[in-house]
Amino acid sequence: MAQKKNNLESLKLELVDLEEKKSSLESQKREDDSRKFDDVGGCSRCDGRGWVVTWDTLDSMSGCYAEYGDCPEDSCNPQARSLSGFKPRFSKYDRQRGTEWRPIYSVDEKTSLNNLTTRICEVHSEIRSQEIMWAPEKGKLARVVKEGRGPKARRTPVGVEGLIVRLFTNEWGTTKTILLDTDGKKHWPNVKYIEVIDPDPDTSVWEEMDRKERHENGYPVVVTLKKKTGRAALIRTTTGVEMWMPFSQASELREAKERDTISVMMPMWLAEKKGFVTKDSSR
Repeated sequence: MAQKKNNLESLKLELVDLEEKKSSLESQKREDDSRKFDDVGGCSRCDGRGWVVTWDTLDSMSGCYAEYGDCPEDSCNPQARSLSGFKPRFSKYDRQRGTEWRPIYSVDEKTSLNNLTTRICEVHSEIRSQEIMWAPEKGKLARVVKEGRGPKARRTPVGVEGLIVRLFTNEWGTTKTILLDTDGKKHWPNVKYIEVIDPDPDTSVWEEMDRKERHENGYPVVVTLKKKTGRAALIRTTTGVEMWMPFSQASELREAKERDTISVMMPMWLAEKKGFVTKDSSR
């Protein structure tokens, strides 16, 4: 299976380009309409609105307390304003008066703008998908790209690759990962110092290591403790199997309380006997 490619950076560059093109098209429309307004002699006092602000408390961001009057310019009349239209501007008073400038695009301009807007939305969605895909998570293959702090002997060398088997936050609030390399060695780099290189890797190497470890150390089973004696506990598995298990075979049970649900490492021979794992899968 071909390794997936991280397209995050190329998508971000495409997004910048698209947004610049959209902004340029919108800016050009404002400039064109402003120039047309000036060319026909639009009123510079009211910008073609026919009114001016005569009083405002300035206490309101929306301008809802403002008072208005007719534009005092003699040349500013309905006929002249009909010819000039509104000069492009953005004003809280226009929002109150319903005289906001709105661009009117040609068919070609509207098509270009719609295409840009649609693609921008698509790229935003693709970026989010890529960020999720390439975010450090259990089961993904990662590489150490930056050397951490602390004693040099304890730092994970740059270039180490491994499967992320766990993410955790230490007592100082630092998020760290446990990387398991193909030799079975564990590393604990800061999550900020790694990058995912394959979000869906072939994990057969690590699965084989896990099978060997489970064969040697036991098989994990989630159980609920029903009763305890001095040397053993009556447990019930999630599949409904009940059995007595000595503390010597599962030390986790010794400290657990009745009705607790915990994970225990069941001896492999017992896990095979109870049917939790077959002999073929444990080899």
